[in-house]
Amino acid sequence: MVRTMGGTSKRLTVRRPGTCAACGRSVAVEEQAIWESATRRLTCVGCASVPPPTADGDQPGGSALREYERRHKKREQHARERLGVLGLILARVIEQPQSTRAWKQGGQGEVRTGERLDVHRRGHGVRVLHDRRVPGHGNANLDHIAIGPAGVLVIDTKTHRGDIRVDRIGGLFAPRRTVLLINGRDQTKLIDGLERQIGHVRYALQGCAHESSIEIRGALCFPNPDGLPLFSQLTVRDIVIDGPKPIAKLACRPGPLTAEAIEQIWNHLRLSLPAA
Repeated sequence: MVRTMGGTSKRLTVRRPGTCAACGRSVAVEEQAIWESATRRLTCVGCASVPPPTADGDQPGGSALREYERRHKKREQHARERLGVLGLILARVIEQPQSTRAWKQGGQGEVRTGERLDVHRRGHGVRVLHDRRVPGHGNANLDHIAIGPAGVLVIDTKTHRGDIRVDRIGGLFAPRRTVLLINGRDQTKLIDGLERQIGHVRYALQGCAHESSIEIRGALCFPNPDGLPLFSQLTVRDIVIDGPKPIAKLACRPGPLTAEAIEQIWNHLRLSLPAA
């Protein structure tokens, strides 16, 4: 149970069918939901789990957490249809598949990155967009885009755990190249994916008044930075790899863009890349 500005709110098992006050979806009997006693407001867990908007009005991790709740509810519903109340109990006791848990883990990682960006950008004139959709590219989305005096920083949050390092491989009969290793496994595909995201942002900036003078960089953010080096910063093909605080500082670095230009770029990207 938690205390809110509107009174007391608690998570409960619904005993009578209702309607979510946020999204309008029907909430069935035996489903989990949030009840606010003061306002008599019922909210489905999916809407309640989405973090509140940041200072710029976005919700970091919102689409990932909604997808987690959708899969979670579908699993419980399937179990209940097959085995009744026993199935519902088993679905809540047995650990969820990794494919479902990954959505929650990823969404929570984006929330942590978004919170740190909000803290460290204050007073630096940096505007941020979170969880943006790329029109025409299926389910492709961008976790965070920071627009500051130095330009645009495209940030992709990753929740991998373990030792993170950069190495050079090849030579003699193969060209040498820099790779990203996580727990000894080649994860350079994360760099490839972020470079595609940078391409989407560059395309979205076409027609912007400041297009020719905007520097666009990328950063892989690990909100659990235990596996990162303590005294150095990793880079692969000019992509920075670090924790939320250093990446927030990178977004706040000085540059030639004025506050007016930052606002225009932020608004252009906000319209070109809608919320996911």
